[in-house]
Amino acid sequence: MAAPRRANQGAPKRTQEPIAQPLAQAASPYRGAVSATTPQPVAPIVTVGPHASKQSQDMMMLKLSQGVMMGIGFLAIWGGIFSVAFDEEATNDNFLVLFIGGLASFLVSIGIIELQSKKNNYRLYDIHNYFLGIAFFFSTIGVLWGTRYMMGVMTGTFDLDWFGNPDSYTTTDWAPNANGIYAQLVTCVLLTFGHFRLLKRYSGDTGFGWGVATYAPMAILLAGVGPWIRWSGNVVSYELGISIIVISIVSMEMALRSNKALNFGVVAFASGLVPLVYELLNEVPHEGKGGALSLMVFIIALQGYYAARSDLRKEVMERASFFLVGQVVVAILVTRSGDLNLILGPFRAAEYTTLSSYVSLPVVLWCMMLLAYFPAVLQQRVPWMPIGLAVSLVALPTATSTVPWVLSIIMIPYMVFISKVAREWVVNVTVLAFGISYLLTDLGGILEEITPKETYGGTILHIILPIFIVIISEMGRKQGKINTMVSLGLLGSVVCSRAILDPEWFMPWLFIGYMFYLNIDIALKCDAESFSDRKELTLSAGFTSLIILLLGLFNKLELPPYSIFGKLSPDGLEPQFLILGIALYLLSRIIATNEFDLGSLVAWLDQGQSNSPAYDPETNAWVVQVQEEEKTLDTVLERMWTPLARISLLCSLLLFTLSIVSVDAYDERPQWILLIAIPVGILVWEIYQMERIDSKTRAAGVGLLVAIAFPVAIELKDVAYDLIPNDQMNIAGILLDLLLVSAPLIVNAIISKRGIDEEGLNFYADATAYVLLLILATLDSSGGLLFVPLLILVMLRTIQHRHYGTALFAPLAVLIMENDWFSRVGISNKILKGLPLDIENYLRDSHLGPFAALSGIFVAVHMTLMLFAMYRDSERNAGYQELVALLWLGLAFLSALPDGFWLPTIITYVIMSYLWYTENSTALPYMLGILFFSLFIGFDNSDTFANIDTDNSWAWSGFVTALNGVAFAVMHRANIFFKVDAADDDEQKTQDTTALLSQQIASIGFLISYDIFYGIGPLIALAMIGYSTFKKGQTTSLLLFPPLLSFAVVNIMIQGNIGDSEIHTTIGGAILAVQGIMFTLLSNKDDLVYDWENVEWESNDSFFQFMDRLGIAGVAYSVVGLFLAFDAIDLDSFAYIAITVYLVILGIQGFSEENDARWRRGIGGYGSVLTSFLFTTTIENDLFAAIGVVLMGILALGFGFLFMQRTNTEDIYEQGVLPAEIPMPQPMPEEVKTVSTEVPEEEKTEMVASEEVEETEMVEQPEVQQKSAKTIAKVPEPVVQTPPTEQAHSGLLMTKEGFAVRLPADSVNNIIKSLEKTPHEGFLPVVAFSESGQIVLNFESESSKA
Repeated sequence: MAAPRRANQGAPKRTQEPIAQPLAQAASPYRGAVSATTPQPVAPIVTVGPHASKQSQDMMMLKLSQGVMMGIGFLAIWGGIFSVAFDEEATNDNFLVLFIGGLASFLVSIGIIELQSKKNNYRLYDIHNYFLGIAFFFSTIGVLWGTRYMMGVMTGTFDLDWFGNPDSYTTTDWAPNANGIYAQLVTCVLLTFGHFRLLKRYSGDTGFGWGVATYAPMAILLAGVGPWIRWSGNVVSYELGISIIVISIVSMEMALRSNKALNFGVVAFASGLVPLVYELLNEVPHEGKGGALSLMVFIIALQGYYAARSDLRKEVMERASFFLVGQVVVAILVTRSGDLNLILGPFRAAEYTTLSSYVSLPVVLWCMMLLAYFPAVLQQRVPWMPIGLAVSLVALPTATSTVPWVLSIIMIPYMVFISKVAREWVVNVTVLAFGISYLLTDLGGILEEITPKETYGGTILHIILPIFIVIISEMGRKQGKINTMVSLGLLGSVVCSRAILDPEWFMPWLFIGYMFYLNIDIALKCDAESFSDRKELTLSAGFTSLIILLLGLFNKLELPPYSIFGKLSPDGLEPQFLILGIALYLLSRIIATNEFDLGSLVAWLDQGQSNSPAYDPETNAWVVQVQEEEKTLDTVLERMWTPLARISLLCSLLLFTLSIVSVDAYDERPQWILLIAIPVGILVWEIYQMERIDSKTRAAGVGLLVAIAFPVAIELKDVAYDLIPNDQMNIAGILLDLLLVSAPLIVNAIISKRGIDEEGLNFYADATAYVLLLILATLDSSGGLLFVPLLILVMLRTIQHRHYGTALFAPLAVLIMENDWFSRVGISNKILKGLPLDIENYLRDSHLGPFAALSGIFVAVHMTLMLFAMYRDSERNAGYQELVALLWLGLAFLSALPDGFWLPTIITYVIMSYLWYTENSTALPYMLGILFFSLFIGFDNSDTFANIDTDNSWAWSGFVTALNGVAFAVMHRANIFFKVDAADDDEQKTQDTTALLSQQIASIGFLISYDIFYGIGPLIALAMIGYSTFKKGQTTSLLLFPPLLSFAVVNIMIQGNIGDSEIHTTIGGAILAVQGIMFTLLSNKDDLVYDWENVEWESNDSFFQFMDRLGIAGVAYSVVGLFLAFDAIDLDSFAYIAITVYLVILGIQGFSEENDARWRRGIGGYGSVLTSFLFTTTIENDLFAAIGVVLMGILALGFGFLFMQRTNTEDIYEQGVLPAEIPMPQPMPEEVKTVSTEVPEEEKTEMVASEEVEETEMVEQPEVQQKSAKTIAKVPEPVVQTPPTEQAHSGLLMTKEGFAVRLPADSVNNIIKSLEKTPHEGFLPVVAFSESGQIVLNFESESSKA
């Protein structure tokens, strides 16, 4: 039976659902032109004939690979050439070689373009575009080094002193003076002008050529790092500065003329990057440091000029401003880390002592960014400028930061309150960035150990700035200019600064008082039906609560330093936390009805922006969803958890906890712990006041109780271990646990009295509550008074309410407590002390398990009760809970029994027998894993097998487990593994899959047993895998065969002491490589694999996917095997060569029609380039290594041309479609007697067939007529009657949907002509637009119309 062929041609297309295009593509300014006024040329029509098979994504990847390969190729070739040319003995003749080679390559490339484009009226296609870019690259190299060669000739041969003293000239170690920079500048400008003239000569696809011509000047500028600095005497001379500015201007102008937004963005960014690179990568004298970066002042002015030009698209500058402004911020940050001078021509700021305190290089960069971009900001073209100014404040040196801070104080009020063009998001982000910069600057001053005054330039700004921020925050919030969250962020920046944390004691209290006033003011104005009002109140209250809590945690809330207040702090008590806790709780009660809880806040955050666009598949468009505020409020309230989950309530309770923790005399005065009754009582009162107590409320209540008790319990445990003597009771711990355990009991009594709220039950919330109760139980401080009741409560309730999964966490709580709950000062310890010594020791000993015997008894009883409950529960099916419960039960028995290393194995076999008896054999394969670890416990610890070490214990455990897996498979073949025969095919498939899984686990067990029986275990596993592969049709198992065979053979050699490690590695690698090559060959034999017996392919796609996996696995095994085989015998170079040859053959196969596969092209192409590069790293000789790099480049270039050949064909349509012909000239009238000759065949014009065909422009028709006229004998011009011309289409296409579509008239006429000349029976012509805006004529199947 023949295998299905890959559908290269002739396959019908699948209909696809509408796909939402990302908004970024629709709005991105980098798609299309830069100019806002330049008319865009009409895109030519692309006609895709019927049966078109290449998908756009595949074509994009092919073109990307083409570009990458050609880029790697050219870089490698020229890198190798440079390495050869610029060795230590490089002479001026080396520059001549580069000069001639570059110009020759340029002329050859341009010659090819001229010859091929002349017949198309100099219209270029993508292949010509690539050659054009390559030609420009070669010409840049040739001119750059040709100029360097001419400098040497003029100095050394003609004895001219333009570029240096001829007497000091040598052929090797010589460099020109600064005039050489001018020379290369002039040739660069002339070269760019030549590129520009050539580009104006051509039409069509010239994007790559424009890109190279645009980036070439910047590349020269970056290539001059080092040489130009050296030529200018290690200073930023006028020659160097002028060259940087001029080349930046030239590049930007070329980018504008390319009319490509991406080109302009890259060049604008690169122009700002050049001064930074020159500064960082060159070592200059101290007095010259900062000279290169000072040139950025002129670059910023240049960028600001282009940003303000109204003829440039606004979107381009908006997006580019992020990178341009960010670049300046980085430059300012660099100046902070280094001692750089401001050098602007003859002006040096360091020479003016008074001025240098206010003017420095970072300050001038900051001010220049403000001035240069200000006109563009007024046009709303550079939104990131004010944001960048605010962010860069933190990067300014503190000594000279006065001027920027003062200008910011002037700029921000103007932007917030006066400006009419400032956008809301820009205002909010700017003021927030200003506040963050203020805070970070203050923190920097703390790290530098300078005073607040010195931090802000030695003036009074450290007083003015926090006041200014608070005023801006409050006024902006009240006038609606600043978002509430931003206002709170500004206040937070002030709170965290030294303005609040470091000054007098009353400053934090004044700020807290202001925050309370702010919350009450918002609460009084809050409308309960307004979502925005309630959100603002919630954010304000949450901010206030968190700030007070953080101030308390960092001990920044101090009492007045008077003796009367000292009496309020006995035994270390901090009464201010009690006061603030009460105040915050009262505020929480005031705003309780309007404050959102955490669930509502999460719901609000999940909603995102209310007016964010959403994709509508019915209309295939993005629609802005404007949601009403009432609906938003209802949606948020529906997600509400519980009123207990309010931030203000939580923080108020934690403030009480801070006060309780502050006491340091619990060993002497345990009564202080009774203060915790206040937060516990508040929590119980809040629950009691609720109309309904649902599951979420119970979970939240337990969570709050854990939050209250956790720090106090940790404090009391330290007291118990360090301060309480032996055999004495921890009274404070007893009181604490009594209060904590009383809260759940009181709530339980309230619920019992009211009855359970059936509508409010939530399974997951109840499970969370039980887990939190277990966490609360682990906070026991009394020795069991809290732990035991809560543990028993959870045990009983989880079983009663069928929370079996949650009940499995109870042993973890016991494990966490270990022996703590019967420690030396606890109640349980007193009880144990009263028992006989033997019994006490037994209960404290953990024996062979993880628990103490007493804890093990608790766990064993719990798990036994739960197993009985699950067994009697007729409404559930057996699951993982039984297995985990049995595991806990086994561990509990190990802890409770004095000895029993084989007990886990016995229990496992009992469970397996039980599962088989109860007709649950599908779970038996999973029990093999438990059996494996149970066997290991016995083999490793039992005295019965004392001679078996740990490694052999693993091996024997795997071997016995494998035997059990084989037994399960044999039982299935004997029809006794399942006690009941399968009722249908699905059940039979389940039984077969279970037996197969047992067999596969047995194979793993045999693999683990590789260290016993002379390593025969892996061979048995290999035989089992081979059986399942060839007899059972498990195709995936075939992929595991090569590494397992290599491992089995090498393991037998190791176990039999045959050979050394090098031989083992070589043989193992060779076996793996041979099998990998066999897999690779097999992946080409579709018919052979498709006719594989015992395999039923689900579909053709599944078959091809397996063939791809087979081939990829073969490549992996071949590469690894070859490397192991040769590297072990120190032939790594030969290994790389062999792998490269193998991958090259594989890659070339991927371009054939029969073996067409992307993975072949990708792995073969990129892999061979990588391994060839690795081969060059093994060559020690520099010359041969450079030659190897050139060969690698040639290899990459070859693959690049293969990709190019695949993406560029010569036919417009697929095979079977007739070419459309250009209409011939009209025949001459009969009245005119002329002597005509027959038109030669070569003069007939045909449409060029390709995947992308350009439309025939109307202006070309006279030229066709003129060519045809040449075939007519020269006779006197007769009077010819002009035939009637056809009426051209207007371009307006009416639809039945209530709107019309207007296309260019020429395009519509060409579409009509294409339809007349193209047979398309059974196909529907469809006009569409490509991502680049090009008109595309597709022929889709008639069956896809639905």
